[in-house]
Amino acid sequence: MEDSRSSGAASPIVGRTHDVRRLRELLGPGTRHGTQIVGEAGVGKTTLLDAVAAAAADSGTRVLRADGAEFEADVAYAALHQILLPVLDHLDELSAEYRQALEVALGFGPGPAPDRLLVVNAVQALLGRVAADAPVLLVVDDLPWLDRASAVVLGFVARRLAGRPISFLAASRTGSPGVLDRGLVEFELAPLDDDSAHLLLGARFPGLAAKVRARIVAEARGNPLALLELPAELTAPQRSATEDLPVVLSLGERTRALYVTRVTALPEAGRRLLLLAALADSAEISVLRLAALHAITPDQDQDQDYDSGSGSGSRSGFDPAPDPAPDSDPGAGVLAGLAAAEQDRLVRVDSATRRIVFRHPLIRSAVVDVSTIDDRRRAHLALAAACIDRPEVRAWHLAEAAFEPDEEVAQLLQEAAHSVLRRGDTIGAVAGLIRAADLSPDVRDRSRRLSEAAYVGAEATGDLAKASDLLKRAQGVLGVEIPDGGTSGPLYAAAAAVYVLLNSDADLDTVYRLLVGAIEAAGPDYDADNKALIDALHTLLLVTWWSGRDDWWEPLLSTVARLTPAPPPVLGLVARTFPDPARTALAALPDLPEVWGILRENPDSITLVRGATATVYLDRVGEIRDLLWDVVRSGREGGGPPRRHLGALMHLCMEDFITGEWDEAQQLVEEGMVVCGAGYPFFHHYFQFNQVLLHAVRGESEAGNALAEVMIRWATLRGVGSAAAFAYQARTLVCLGSGDYEAAYQHATALTPPGTLARYTPHALWGIYDLVEAAMRTGRAEQAAAHVQAARDLKIDQLSDRYQMLVAGAAGLCAPDDEAIALFREALAAPGADRWIFEAARIRLALGERLRRTAAKGEAREPLTAALEAFDRLGAVPWAERARKELRASGQATGPIATTMPLSPQELEIARLAATGLTNKQIGERLFLSHRTVGAHLYQVFPKLGITKRAALRDALTALAALDDEA
Repeated sequence: MEDSRSSGAASPIVGRTHDVRRLRELLGPGTRHGTQIVGEAGVGKTTLLDAVAAAAADSGTRVLRADGAEFEADVAYAALHQILLPVLDHLDELSAEYRQALEVALGFGPGPAPDRLLVVNAVQALLGRVAADAPVLLVVDDLPWLDRASAVVLGFVARRLAGRPISFLAASRTGSPGVLDRGLVEFELAPLDDDSAHLLLGARFPGLAAKVRARIVAEARGNPLALLELPAELTAPQRSATEDLPVVLSLGERTRALYVTRVTALPEAGRRLLLLAALADSAEISVLRLAALHAITPDQDQDQDYDSGSGSGSRSGFDPAPDPAPDSDPGAGVLAGLAAAEQDRLVRVDSATRRIVFRHPLIRSAVVDVSTIDDRRRAHLALAAACIDRPEVRAWHLAEAAFEPDEEVAQLLQEAAHSVLRRGDTIGAVAGLIRAADLSPDVRDRSRRLSEAAYVGAEATGDLAKASDLLKRAQGVLGVEIPDGGTSGPLYAAAAAVYVLLNSDADLDTVYRLLVGAIEAAGPDYDADNKALIDALHTLLLVTWWSGRDDWWEPLLSTVARLTPAPPPVLGLVARTFPDPARTALAALPDLPEVWGILRENPDSITLVRGATATVYLDRVGEIRDLLWDVVRSGREGGGPPRRHLGALMHLCMEDFITGEWDEAQQLVEEGMVVCGAGYPFFHHYFQFNQVLLHAVRGESEAGNALAEVMIRWATLRGVGSAAAFAYQARTLVCLGSGDYEAAYQHATALTPPGTLARYTPHALWGIYDLVEAAMRTGRAEQAAAHVQAARDLKIDQLSDRYQMLVAGAAGLCAPDDEAIALFREALAAPGADRWIFEAARIRLALGERLRRTAAKGEAREPLTAALEAFDRLGAVPWAERARKELRASGQATGPIATTMPLSPQELEIARLAATGLTNKQIGERLFLSHRTVGAHLYQVFPKLGITKRAALRDALTALAALDDEA
């Protein structure tokens, strides 16, 4: 709403005193989250922002402001530039890393593109420095038009205000798409009440007749914009009620038309200035003044060839106006235009940032609507000339000015897209590449750019439907239809098609032929600096791994070996540590520190997940756990690509399982399933694998076997050998837990034959101990010993501390008693053995079992007790029961769980369902309760049963039933 001021005299805003006070309370000390004002167009959001900002400034708060703009939505960090511009003098107080990150992100300096999370931390550090002098209020108007990169950063800040003298206030129109509204406190701005509406009209239009005022109040329905603008449309006789009012006073198009009238009433200089401001990414007066100097006047020859600044002859380019005469005043026209627009209250000047601010978004729309296409073209060219030092912004202006295809502009826009992609703005990069394709005169360039946009969209943003459409456009440009089989299309088209086809139930043979054909077509020379080729090879590596077929690896590995001058470090490492680590990873270990350095120095999410893939079978993912969690948190906040979010979740799930963080693993499994359901169904099998493992260790054998069977059927249908490998390894553990050792052996040897580690089956490394245990428990001692010997021959124990423990433990299982006990102790002495808590406990159980069988019962109790404690802590129910039985056999009592607090019937029912493995949501659906109610009941159940973990419910309920029977 406009403020209630008569000409030249200030007065408080009308009807909003309570709103200002309430917002000040929400933004006061102790605030934890930012606040967002929402309301209909014209309801007064901007005026309320102004009032709160003014009150805050009067109380000594530093106010930093940004206004979203439609054009800025595609310019990365445009809003952040507005926010931070007044406080950039504090940059020198930051660390070199933070200072450089902000300088690069805001376009002030050169350097490697910073990771978005680094920018977030740098912004928070800068704001912290500013807030050390005075409290800070961040104000953002027109939130839906915020560029995505700024929205992510400001979203982090807005949701992390607790304990800091920083507050956040934004405004957006009701029904506008959310940009960073998750986690913000929503403040709904209601229309004015009738009394306030009458006061506002009386203050601004004192001559209105009473019945006219009543009619306008009734028609406006409390919308301040309509209240202020509708009377201006009336004639003097109508205002005085000497002439009837129209039958209908439209509040929609009529109100908007009022702006058009006011804009067209401005002098030519004012209209030109407002058009420049409407189209500018940042309406700084200095930029607009420079643009006005470069503006092409209507009487210039429109048929001349223009120079875009990157070459000559570009028809969409720009020929700057000659320098003004020495005695002229080039700023006079700009100032005159600005004065006219200010006088008519269309704009205001923000004195802090020296920017022109439209008083309502509709004014901006009206300015653009009344302009001609040639007016807009000239304005964009002028702004491009004024933004020569901001290549991304300049490229977009030149693109908007282009009437027809222009390769020079398309190339500039492509470079701008690559620049924002390096800064993590995948959506902005896709938009830039698509526009660059539209401007490409050559159909091959158009197809290439559309293909790259499809790849970025499919691989990073998760918008597979859009990626599919872009691929069809790319191939349609060349007159080629998307084939059912393979094709030798461009690298990016093939890589994008992989993700589209994988997630639309295509078989892997089709995907593989498509990608290999594209890579072969890029040869015979393979340049290691060809980013499209490197991306395609990383994609081919995953496709080949998913297939589980030995013969598919040769094209990938041979191409990697032929890269000149050498494969990039991450690709070079993953090619040796992921396909067949049993045979090639040991020689690659010396290269690991270089890759670790790359991940720590420039942890962009794509490289990070690829680096984790290179080390997953080396048990080193835990060393970059913090970086992977950053990716997950970014994904949760909506600031990270879904595909990278999934990749980080996958690695953290597996790391959590082998390190005993099973509760967290379960949470990540459920999160991964949700993310997969939003466009990546192919990747469900990763999280199903982890779920089967969790079923196995909890003793939920029926659920584990059923889910593993689902995985195997799907893997067979789609030709996904890696999913079958996952299922066999996890199902082996299920059967070991349930005591079905013959089935365990069959599943273990389906993964790899005994006595060898199958080639290109890296997951066989994780099943070494399981296969040997299953073989020994089914009387296959010879096969067990052969498997241990194979692991030793391949020096598996040198790949990681965990493998050192597992190989020694497996050797103990099939060795004579004296030698076995020594081997078990050797295994448990491996560096960091207790980090792998479940596997170490299994080896302690095996040691205790062997000691008891050699009549060393007293000596057996120590490892058995330690194993039992670990299993109970983890919730590994079957193994805990086995350890408990061994302890009893050794002569140590392990009595039943006692309970002195009876369960209510509903608590008992919930506990029984939870013990079967159902989630709180599933239990709630069965019992018609909310999941929160189920959680509250379980919170009461656990202490009554004397347990702390959900996995211990089954044993506790069994013990409770036994006590009831005894009673």
